[in-house]
Amino acid sequence: MDKYNMETYDEDDLYSGFNEFHPTLNTSSLIQDSLSRDVKNQQSMLQMQQSRVVTASRGGVPTAVARPVTAIRGAGYTSSRLATASQVYNPLNQSGRVTTPFSEPKAVDPPEKQMKMLESSIHQIIEESIVAHSKEEFRVALDKAKEAVNKERSLTRQKEQSGMGESNSDIAFMVLFNLANQYVGNGLFSEAMSSYQQLIKNRSFANIGRLRLNTANLHFRLGQYALALKQYRMALDQVPAHFTTLRTKIMQNIGLLFIKMGQYNDACTSFEFVMQEKPDFKTGLHMVLSYYALADRENMRKSFLRLLDVRAESDDFDKLVPEGDAQWNSLREALNNDSLHRLERQAKFEGERCILMAAKLISPVIEDTFSVGYQWCVEAIKESTHNHLADDLEINKAVLFLRQKDVALATETLRSFEKRSSRMATNAAVNLSTIYYLQGDIASAEKYAEVARDSDPYNAAAFVCLGNCSLRRADYNKARDFFLFALDNDAACVEALYNLGLTYRSTNQLEKSLEQFVKLQMVLRHQPEVLFQVASLNEELGNDEQAIEWYLQVHTVVPSDEGVHQKLGETFDRLGDRQQAFQYYSDSYRHYPSNLEVIRWLAAYFTEMHVPEKAIALYERAGQMRPNEAQWPLAVASCTQRVGNYHKALQILKSTRSKFPENIECLRALIRLCTDLGLKEAGDYASDLRKLEHSQNEASQENKRTGTSVTYSSGRGSRLSSAASGIDTILKSQPTSAESLSNKPTSSYQTTPIDTSYQDQLGPLQERPKTSRRLMTVESDELDVGNDLLPL
Repeated sequence: MDKYNMETYDEDDLYSGFNEFHPTLNTSSLIQDSLSRDVKNQQSMLQMQQSRVVTASRGGVPTAVARPVTAIRGAGYTSSRLATASQVYNPLNQSGRVTTPFSEPKAVDPPEKQMKMLESSIHQIIEESIVAHSKEEFRVALDKAKEAVNKERSLTRQKEQSGMGESNSDIAFMVLFNLANQYVGNGLFSEAMSSYQQLIKNRSFANIGRLRLNTANLHFRLGQYALALKQYRMALDQVPAHFTTLRTKIMQNIGLLFIKMGQYNDACTSFEFVMQEKPDFKTGLHMVLSYYALADRENMRKSFLRLLDVRAESDDFDKLVPEGDAQWNSLREALNNDSLHRLERQAKFEGERCILMAAKLISPVIEDTFSVGYQWCVEAIKESTHNHLADDLEINKAVLFLRQKDVALATETLRSFEKRSSRMATNAAVNLSTIYYLQGDIASAEKYAEVARDSDPYNAAAFVCLGNCSLRRADYNKARDFFLFALDNDAACVEALYNLGLTYRSTNQLEKSLEQFVKLQMVLRHQPEVLFQVASLNEELGNDEQAIEWYLQVHTVVPSDEGVHQKLGETFDRLGDRQQAFQYYSDSYRHYPSNLEVIRWLAAYFTEMHVPEKAIALYERAGQMRPNEAQWPLAVASCTQRVGNYHKALQILKSTRSKFPENIECLRALIRLCTDLGLKEAGDYASDLRKLEHSQNEASQENKRTGTSVTYSSGRGSRLSSAASGIDTILKSQPTSAESLSNKPTSSYQTTPIDTSYQDQLGPLQERPKTSRRLMTVESDELDVGNDLLPL
């Protein structure tokens, strides 16, 4: 042992000496050295951070407290001297965050509830589609139907994924059926056919056979009659026997289809079946029509009698109501205007129309003569439950006499109603008044009009006839009063309103006349006569811009009327728009090349535009129309001279001179032309001109002494001049433009009182022969056999 160990060694201590070691092996100094180094390093880093903060603050840029090396700063603690009391302890650094209260997750609806909500939405969309279809918004209805189909497919897919079984077949049928109907409404028949076929092929749907009716109707619309017949027969086989109404409807459609195909025997068989099962007026009429096409007189009579056996929808309510009871009377008035009674009245009117139409159809052919056939129909109607139609048929007989130009028999037939006290007697008197008015017998027309007025003081047609007679006699005040009485009795009497406007116009009360025609235009929107009167009145009042607008409306309704083109040309010419005026004058000439006023204007326009060769053709046409007038060949000679063909102009003037030897203007033109050409004939023509002027002066002086007047054919109406037009020719004998518009054969707008014997309320005599420009045209009773298909 060394000295140190020896000194500390104690023999009495058993454990002494074990903790003794050499000083070189002592590590405590090393531990202290490492601790001191760590402390020094920390102090130096802190000093560096503090110096950086101070340096940054001196530079004016605020900085946050730097995080030390230790992890205590992460917990939100700092011992830096830069920390102020305003800094809040924020260990999670949530000072800038917006805290929200804790929200629980939304509860998800169960699949069953979701599917029920989807089904209700499908029903709502289907209802919206149907409502849009009823409002004729077909495009919107189709879009809604497609949306419903997509939702139904989504519903089916959800049910399959959730394992809840198959989808609801009723909803599937509903959306497909509505989609097919909307396709039909939009005219997409091929798509509609595909939808119906998709429904028919699905055996899960009930009453599929009825859908074949819709497919048959589509085939009918497309003109595929063979396929339509096949579908109708298949539908008839699948419809149960106790569905009597539906089966008769199908048979009726089959009969109409046979008529379209020209198979009248088969059509008669189908209509016979319907008349046995459930007779109706339309089927009876179609059966009469089929036998008429076959020219079978006997079956026509039998079919007409079976048609008369059909009973109309009668209103038995009046029979149940006691007479004289005020409470029941008020109830009757209320019920007579409900929708059911209106439907019954419409069905009754339709039945009467079918009977009268069938009688008019077969009367001329069932017997050897027209009168005998009509008499048989009248007797048959009198013996039936529709005996009140016999008078209508007799008046109809007078109409047919008028169509056959037999006015005497028509008048005789109408006179047979004079001693009858009925509504038809009044109508017959009105029609007699109209016949005499058209014949020019104003006294007789006024007589029967007074008879009609006395029998029915509220008959507007009778007052109109009286007003027409007064207007023909130029008694405008009396005519105005009659027309006003007619309007008081019937505010919708368009004849009275039109004739009242003419009356005011005849008395030069243009403002009142325009007011009446504007009122009438609100009722008759597209009537050309009314539009023309409004335009003409605006023109007379100086409202050229308004007149052009109304004339353009007339042009839209009747685009080929040359008079309207001429009026537009005159108005634009008056406004200074020569280009537009030329366009409309050219259209007028194209539609009616015989109007001398139009020819004169166009020729003058071509001369003014320095195109005299085009004016030559127009003047030559006018010369062909008026060969006894010297102004037209003189105008041709003037235009020929302007072209530069002097020799031809000289020949035309010489021929005109030979044809009109006393025409002074022709001699003057010859003198000027011969002088320009240096011909010696100019002196001869000058001497002839002096002799002619001398003789005319003597004749005029002699006429002054004797007091007579002599007209010379000197061509005063056409005077050659050096004006831009080259000619100043105005035909005084031609009517004005308004008159030409109303008197020419292709444009005859009526400016005379309108007849009133052919109104709808006056019975069958409303079917007089049509005129080209009548205010009240009569609609022909055509037999339309293709519009009675079963509705979808």
